[in-house]
Formats: sequence, structure tokens, C-alpha cells
Amino acid sequence: MSAVRTAALAALLALGACAPAWRLPDGVLADPAERGKLLVGGIYASTDPNDPSCCGMQRRAEFDVEKDGPASDLAIQFYLPDIPFFRRHAQSAGVALDGRPQGTRCCFGPGMHTLLVRLPPALARSDGRVHVVLTMKYAFVPKEQHINGDVRSLSAILVQTDFRSL
Repeated sequence: MSAVRTAALAALLALGACAPAWRLPDGVLADPAERGKLLVGGIYASTDPNDPSCCGMQRRAEFDVEKDGPASDLAIQFYLPDIPFFRRHAQSAGVALDGRPQGTRCCFGPGMHTLLVRLPPALARSDGRVHVVLTMKYAFVPKEQHINGDVRSLSAILVQTDFRSL
């Protein structure tokens, strides 16, 4: 490799290493035009690769997930902070897959939760992108709950999504 190519490659690698971290929950896809935005489809992207609170979501979040084989369920993992609000109000989650409502589930209290959504037969057998709309009943403002200074309205921390065969 020529000295010019070596220097150019080293410069590109150095720029990549300096690029700010940006991520969405595991399993959530983002269009290239959305990369780097702080709000993507109702999900607050994190700029910290080790952020334990990645990623807060508004009451309604729309995102795509990639299905690459047969599966019976979509698993959506989310966290509700242990705050007085969620001790008094059970959270509910409604899900639609590719525009088809899959019902609403209740009653989630503080802690980590995995919402299993049974896939319709045709979707269970197919591959490709699946559009998900996740609608939560309640939202809270962390600053008002004395968690931190965050003034965004959040419904949950969306942790990850994946497909499973049960």
C-alpha cells in the first residue's frame, strides 16, 4: 500500500474513532437518515454507548425490527423505574405489527418486563422488516419524580427487541 493510501486510511480510522457514540435499543433499526438524531420515532437515542438508561421512549414509539427466520413471538423488553407514580399506576402497552393491532397488555409495575407478542401466522413464517407501533398508557417526567433533571416526557426505558420461537 502506498504511503498516501496508508495515511488516508489512518485518517479515516481516526475520524471514525472520534465520531460521537449513538445507539438505539438492541434490535431496533434506524434508517440511515435518522442516525445521529436524538429522537427517532418516539425513542430517545443515547449518545453514551454504556448508557444504562438507553433508551427512553415517549408514549408512542414507531420502529422497525428485522426478522430473519421463523419465530412465534416478538419480545419487547422495557424497564419502568421504581418511582411512586408506577407504584400507584400500572403501565399498559398496546402493540401493532405492520399496521395490525395485537392488543393491549396490562398491568406492569416498576421493574424489568418482557412483553411477548404472538405473531400472526403469515408474519411468523415470513422474513424481513416488521413495523412496530408501541403505545404506552402513561408517561412521567423524571424531574417531577425527583429522578434527575430530565424534563422529557417518558413512558418507559425501551431496552431491546428480538424474535423468539416458544
